Amino acid sequence: MKSAHRLVLISGVSGSGKTTLMKYFKKHGKNVLDGSTEGIGIWVDAEGNPRGKPTKSEWAKREGFDWIWDLNALKKELQKYKRREVYAFSDAANLSEVMTLFEEQYWLNADAKLISSRLRKRARGKLGKIHGKTYGATKAQKDYVLRKLNANNEWAKKMGFKFVDAALTPKTIFKIITS
Repeated sequence: MKSAHRLVLISGVSGSGKTTLMKYFKKHGKNVLDGSTEGIGIWVDAEGNPRGKPTKSEWAKREGFDWIWDLNALKKELQKYKRREVYAFSDAANLSEVMTLFEEQYWLNADAKLISSRLRKRARGKLGKIHGKTYGATKAQKDYVLRKLNANNEWAKKMGFKFVDAALTPKTIFKIITS
């Protein structure tokens, strides 16, 4: 069994299952930190300067912005878990800067076919209609994710992330990471 104090980062590309897995961890009593939480994460422009939320046009095209974790806000948030475990989920653009704050790093590894399928399913939403409200709904967004997929997987390998097959069930991934 793992120790009571663990800081674990779980990442992967858009569509790899981070949100689904985060909900599973939370449902099963684990402390989770959502990397998309405002205040911990911030929008930045192409030069890395803080900016507001992307416009609909920018969002649809997937250009001119990125989401990063604010290092000071993240450090402050992690202090709350000094003697407990926490599982942080994010694909922030500055993972290489924040990963050293965590004792373990896991990468949800998925191929292009699985990512395409999940992005398509996500884009359809609960009503089964295509909409642009979720990331990966537009062709430009999906193309961006797939274009960067191999490079992101190689980067994670180089950085020492432990790879977990994203096609596994949340229950199986939970067991792999928590035991």
